[in-house]
Amino acid sequence: MDIFIVFLNTNILLSRSIQRFIDYPYRHTSLAFDAGLQEVYSFGRKRPANPFIGGFVKEDFTDPFFQQAECEIYSCPVSNEQSRKMRQLIQAIESAQHLYGYNFLGLFGVLFQKQFHRQNRFFCVQFVAKVLKAGGLSPTAKPSCLLKPEELAGAPGLRLVQQGTLAAYSHIASFPSPLSAVPDSSHLPESV
Repeated sequence: MDIFIVFLNTNILLSRSIQRFIDYPYRHTSLAFDAGLQEVYSFGRKRPANPFIGGFVKEDFTDPFFQQAECEIYSCPVSNEQSRKMRQLIQAIESAQHLYGYNFLGLFGVLFQKQFHRQNRFFCVQFVAKVLKAGGLSPTAKPSCLLKPEELAGAPGLRLVQQGTLAAYSHIASFPSPLSAVPDSSHLPESV
């Protein structure tokens, strides 16, 4: 089975601000348990109109907020046991999500490469890396609180399956057509 790591550029103010500090065009990261991107989790905005209220979110990529977002989507093979462990962590966070918040301070930690340990606080890349580690996957040797999206995207074992707009991603049933601009497989990272 595969899980999917989704990197997005929603081109919103907070996203554009983060872009000043990273070289990668995608600033938001999510983890999906299905190719159709129906079961997608991250840490981000609780309300699309307010960037300052953030925390654990189950994302709905059919929402107009995401429709024109640019994306890269990677697949990663996992065992049933790895998937179970990742889901277990997500369920624990989801059931106590009122205790969790967005790690705004952690973004500065990434910028200055200084660890800020904040209990029950994550930013999106940090959350995805923590879930992967719960499943026994180590995307990088770097602590999750210091990861940039491009470092996670460059992790061994990930295979690029989509690049373009999220609306063009062919696996989402409500979207009209497959993307013809899926990169040629000779340019994709090798899978584990």
